[in-house]
Amino acid sequence: TLAAVEAGLAGGTSILRVHDVAETADYVRVRSALRGEAEVSADLRLDESLRRENAERSEDDGRPENGERAA
Repeated sequence: TLAAVEAGLAGGTSILRVHDVAETADYVRVRSALRGEAEVSADLRLDESLRRENAERSEDDGRPENGERAA
């Protein structure tokens, strides 16, 4: 259901008919916050140091290096 809601919102829909109003309202609020369309309360914001983590490659992570193609 939420995938259909997203498709509608992404397409410009302004009126939705749904069965689970509370779930849909939660989704729309979170979507708006993630898109920067709604203000997020300061007490709900994560510290910037918790928002991103630098990934370090291990030698045997299975990914090709320097543009090499995987076998």
